[in-house]
Amino acid sequence: ALDRLTVEVAGGTRLLVRGGSSWSEAVPERLVGLGDDLAARPGVVVVDAGDLWTAAPPVGPPAGLVDPLLGVAERSLLVTRACYLGLRRLSRQERRPTEVVLVVEPGRALDRHDVEAVVGAPVTIRVPMDPAVARSVDAGLLARRIPRSLIRAVESS
Repeated sequence: ALDRLTVEVAGGTRLLVRGGSSWSEAVPERLVGLGDDLAARPGVVVVDAGDLWTAAPPVGPPAGLVDPLLGVAERSLLVTRACYLGLRRLSRQERRPTEVVLVVEPGRALDRHDVEAVVGAPVTIRVPMDPAVARSVDAGLLARRIPRSLIRAVESS
């Protein structure tokens, strides 16, 4: 059943997309089951859980709801920009990612070191801001047709 909910993105890696439901509709027992299923699967499954780090309920998950998923995850990645307001919200969060993917925008005063200091996790991937990636995300095509600039950024990290 899990295979129907995932798409292959590259080299056998599968992506479980977030979907359209809100966190308020999540059933805790089903998330525990999902965590168990993911832990038992061979290979890599990336779970797009949406905004776990800065969104408060009803947009973000209630406290403890995603703990079963994070408990079986080898890694949890935060994708962010070096944005003062976003980092300020992050500094107040109890939950911390294990790594950060930094979208690098020209003209930002904050850098990788600032992000690492606030988040408390290393920046392991730096992705240059690219309109092609933004268009792919907006069109919902990122999992099907990954822009070359994104592939290069991940491979070089």
